[in-house]
Amino acid sequence: ETLAWWLSSAHELRADAMFWDEPHGAPGLRAMTEAMTSLPIPGAAQYLYINPDRSDWPELPATTSLAGIGIDAYRSPAVALARLPGVRQRYGLPVHVWVRSFGLSRRQTSRPANDLSTLLDAGVTDIGIWGFPSAGCSCLDNAEPQRVWTGITVMIARLGEARAA
Repeated sequence: ETLAWWLSSAHELRADAMFWDEPHGAPGLRAMTEAMTSLPIPGAAQYLYINPDRSDWPELPATTSLAGIGIDAYRSPAVALARLPGVRQRYGLPVHVWVRSFGLSRRQTSRPANDLSTLLDAGVTDIGIWGFPSAGCSCLDNAEPQRVWTGITVMIARLGEARAA
C-alpha cells in the first residue's frame, strides 16, 4: 500500500525512468517485483541496482521490464569489471556501474576520478556517480568535496569526449 502511494506520487513528478535501488533480501525483492509487474510505474524505463554484498542476484519474472541493471565499483573497479560479463549474461541487459563519491577522506579524494578513469579505459561508458558535495551535514560528506567534485567533472568531460569520438 505504501509503495503504491509512493509510485502514484512519483507519477506527479513526470519522471523519465524508475530506478529501483538495492532491494534488500527476499522481502524487498518480492515487494519490488510485485510493484514492477502489477503497479503503474512512472517513466518509460526501469532500472535496477543490486548490491551483491546485501542481496542475492534476483531471478526476475519474465513480465519484468527492465532497461538496464546496475552494479557498483565501491570496493574497486577491478571487482566491478570482473562481475560485468556474468551480470550481462545472467540478465541480457545493459549494465551500468556506480562509482563511490561519498564518505571519502583526504587521502581518498582522487578515488572517484581514478575509478572513473579505470572504468572508462576498460570500455565501460554507462557510469553513475553516487554522492555529491553537501553542506557538511552528513556522514556521507567528503573531507574535500570540491576537489572530489572537480576530479569527477574532469573525468565526465573525458567520458563525453570518448562517446563523441
